[in-house]
This record gives sequence, C-alpha cells and structure tokens, in this order.
Amino acid sequence: MAIEVVTKDDFKDFFRKLADTINIAKKDDEVFITIDYVQKHYGLTKVVQQKMRTARKIPYYQVGRTILYKKEDIINYIEKHKIEGHTL
Repeated sequence: MAIEVVTKDDFKDFFRKLADTINIAKKDDEVFITIDYVQKHYGLTKVVQQKMRTARKIPYYQVGRTILYKKEDIINYIEKHKIEGHTL
C-alpha cells in the first residue's frame, strides 16, 4: 500500500471545490455564499463583484482563494439600490 502525501495546497483546493460544489456555507445563523451563487441567483457577474470588492462597496471574506459573502450583505446591497416605480 502506497502512502500519499497531502499538502496544504491540496486542502485549499479541496475546500474551494467543496464550497463551489455546494455554493453555500453556514455558520450558526449566518449564511455565507460564493461568487458563483451570487452570479446565478442575483445576476451580478464575477467582474461586477470584483469591481464592488475593489471599491469596498460590499463586505466579503477571503479564505485562501475562495471569496465568500454573507447572504444578508448581498440582499442589503441590492435593497439599497432599489428604484421605486412611479404611481399613477
């Protein structure tokens, strides 16, 4: 039986793939979502998200190379940019 060495990068890749696969992580009552989840469910492209992060318009977490957002923060950002319709 051969012994296989698992490196730190192997673990990072595993957890990044796991997060991408389930697209959602949970900590107590807080729900964390990935870039792909935001793009799929809220229509914000990866480029737009990158620009938002660079401009510090939205808070995020970085674990290794994986970017996570609190779902609540994304919803709050969208709500702040709500444009009301005109009444007749």
